[in-house]
Amino acid sequence: MTQTEAKELSIRVWSYLASHPECRSKEETPYWEELKELKSNCPLCEVCPCSSCPIGGGHCALHTAWLSGKKDAAKTILNRIKIWLP
Repeated sequence: MTQTEAKELSIRVWSYLASHPECRSKEETPYWEELKELKSNCPLCEVCPCSSCPIGGGHCALHTAWLSGKKDAAKTILNRIKIWLP
């Protein structure tokens, strides 16, 4: 997987999750078949180490916030992914 492919898939996944706040798992997205074999079920984890993740050092904290139902966490993640790579 290239960085561009990881970005594209991540945008699709997080756009879906931001639009469907009732989803509390990536398994509930239409993209699960593409995600389930990836490291941490995350395209970004496949292409970059945590220290250079485009979501920043707060990725795990943001992901945890999303899992716990924090409002707008998915939108924050999506916005950070969108500005990664031109």
